[in-house]
Amino acid sequence: MRKRNYEIELFSDFQRKKRVDGEIICFDVDKPLFRKELTGLDFFSILLIEQGIGIHKIDQLTYPIVDRQIHFLFPGQLHSWDIKGEKVKIQLIFVSAKMFKMLEGFLVYPIEYYKRNPVIHLDVSTFYKVKYEFDDIKREVTDSNGLQEIVLSRIRIVTMLILRKMLGEVDHPVFDKPDLFFNKLSLLIMTHWRENRSVAFYAEKVGLTANYINVLCKKHLNITAISFIAKTVLNEVIHEMKISRKKIKDIAEEMQFNDVASFSNYFKRHKGISPREFLLDEA
Repeated sequence: MRKRNYEIELFSDFQRKKRVDGEIICFDVDKPLFRKELTGLDFFSILLIEQGIGIHKIDQLTYPIVDRQIHFLFPGQLHSWDIKGEKVKIQLIFVSAKMFKMLEGFLVYPIEYYKRNPVIHLDVSTFYKVKYEFDDIKREVTDSNGLQEIVLSRIRIVTMLILRKMLGEVDHPVFDKPDLFFNKLSLLIMTHWRENRSVAFYAEKVGLTANYINVLCKKHLNITAISFIAKTVLNEVIHEMKISRKKIKDIAEEMQFNDVASFSNYFKRHKGISPREFLLDEA
């Protein structure tokens, strides 16, 4: 179909082409890819480029393609590409818009951050760890007895491996470089969120005021500092709720909330619905 003078690629079309009916599609590409005109997507896409050279244009910005990269494309974005080389080896994961609502919480930063930083270069070690997860996701998706819980866990591992790569050796963040600062802040939150979820705690850790961290979050991520912390907390909580099938009371205790009421209030304040309502929606 066409909309606003550009083509829209539909997830349902790929389901038909690949003869699958699931909400996640995985496949490999071993030949050059070329698309001159910008094209929109109605689904979420992750590209793992093992080998290939060329360019990938995303929302009017052009990104050089080299070996060992991962690219993110979100529903509604426009892209075109020219990927070539003696050998082209790419793995793709397409996620329907419906399923992406479940996976969105796995992304540590707001979606707008990844839209501004859609291409990540991977070192050799991280690349092969990510590739292993991609291979396992593909096996699980194509297995008639495959389990969605395993697929979700593997995708979450991919996002955490990428986050660890982004964190890198950021021991001393340069505060005039937002990416380095937020990587360091993320590392601290992931280390301490169970025992402390206050902005003041992390402000002290990085040597800034709570107010200034809030200013940075609003300026660069368009969210408050407490919302940035809550996103990491809810990533862990939601993953546990989806995968473990534990009772809300047990999860609240493991996540070191004072009681079920405080846990439920925290969840609803930052997610908009209660934990029970969330589980009912996901059922």
